[in-house]
Amino acid sequence: MNDYFTFFKRNLSVNSFLIFIGFIPLVFWVCNYINYDLWFDEIFSLKDYALVDYKTTFFYYPGPNNHIFFNFLNQIVSRIFQLRDINLATDYIYVFRVFQLLISILTVLYGTLILKKHFNVKYYGLFAIVLLTTIPFLNFSLQLRGYNLSTLLLVMLLFYVFNYLKRKTYVSGFMVFLSSLLLLYTIPSNVYVLASLWIFVLIYAVYNFKKNKNCFGIDNFRNVLLLIAIGVITAFIFYLPIIEDLIFNKYSSRSYPGTFYIVSIVVETIPAFLSSRYLLVPLIFVGAYYFWKRQVHEQRFFLLLLLAVLILPFGLAFLHQKAPFPRVFSPLAPISILLILIVLDTLLQRVRNTKIASIFGYLISLYCLFTFYTQYKSNQSLVIKENQLEKEFPPQGLYRNYYLANNFNPKSTLSSFSKLYEGNTVFIFEQYDKPAVRLYLDKYNVPFIETDDINDIIKTVKQEKEVYILTSKKEIVFKQLNLTAEVSVTKVSGVENFPIIFKLELNK
Repeated sequence: MNDYFTFFKRNLSVNSFLIFIGFIPLVFWVCNYINYDLWFDEIFSLKDYALVDYKTTFFYYPGPNNHIFFNFLNQIVSRIFQLRDINLATDYIYVFRVFQLLISILTVLYGTLILKKHFNVKYYGLFAIVLLTTIPFLNFSLQLRGYNLSTLLLVMLLFYVFNYLKRKTYVSGFMVFLSSLLLLYTIPSNVYVLASLWIFVLIYAVYNFKKNKNCFGIDNFRNVLLLIAIGVITAFIFYLPIIEDLIFNKYSSRSYPGTFYIVSIVVETIPAFLSSRYLLVPLIFVGAYYFWKRQVHEQRFFLLLLLAVLILPFGLAFLHQKAPFPRVFSPLAPISILLILIVLDTLLQRVRNTKIASIFGYLISLYCLFTFYTQYKSNQSLVIKENQLEKEFPPQGLYRNYYLANNFNPKSTLSSFSKLYEGNTVFIFEQYDKPAVRLYLDKYNVPFIETDDINDIIKTVKQEKEVYILTSKKEIVFKQLNLTAEVSVTKVSGVENFPIIFKLELNK
């Protein structure tokens, strides 16, 4: 036993152990969400854009929910596993989410390679633990939409841009072009990030050319700019058949609710990326000071490029004066973590005793694990409380989402309800996720009626003596039903979660 322990200790590097620790929260997330029920936007993504013919995927664009390249990949997955019907797909959602898991793991891999290859980060294993305890990244890590894929493509683009600038190769050049193309063809709003990268590289190249300080050569900069531009133009050509729907749909053309709306997005996004790990903040500032003090021109440029990619998209969104959702900026999460790890590693490398530096690395890992779990539990509690407030829209942002709450289980809830159902009329009323309720009612062959008028329900109760009502807003339902003494309300036995189900009976 002692010999085995000695062998294990000698051969397991600090980074290997840090990466091992880093994947603990991802394993936790997978155990909770790998087969989680479909929600509003995921249902549209699958039903309307992936489980259809190729023509519909590429040329049907009623709204920006069609993340075309992502839905094309999901279509391939559905064909490989013969999951071409939405009701069948609901029984094998883990197949689609496993594909998202692979994308998330690749993001970790490419981020680690950036740190190891282009910044000479010694404790690169910390990237896994810090990224995989970043709440916005995990929130989108298994989601069946294009944000997770956009995150991977952005990190890949940066990796190959760095590669090409340091050493021109056909592979890196092609990947710069391809990553740019697919990033934009996945979600059009990724143009903010692409434009930010392009503008910064252009300004830096021109400025340093005049100063005669270009460390990579002007040809490298020029080619990177051309490759990104060609990728963007190619994506634009792909979009031409749907260009009017792309530009003039009600979401992409909606105006700001205020001139400085983007400030509220920044205020939401940056703290979300930090994910309550406030003890890291002073270490980040001290590490940034020592990093800049090293005066390595190449790495300074790379760090400034990452900083530009993190910050400039918000500035471009402000100039655009439209109203992007906060999730548009979710692909920036790994960029913020790359910046944090670069400066933290600088600080750790200043510790002369390697063992002590390693201990600090382990402490950072444990701290991130602790904050992740506390934030996860806090979010679960807060989402349920916010749902009880019965606002117009449930929590759906970078940090908290109603569909990740542990009481969001429409499949099992409506499966249980279908066994109780005996032919009475079923109403959907004051429901914030109608697509989920419709989907699972259809799956279990329960007919339903949607209404916004409580009088329709009361009228039907009087005719049929008993009806069911499926809602998200219990208090609103009770308040409106209290206007009549003819109807009594009881909660359906055995159904406690989403959606809330009541039986309405005519008083005798």
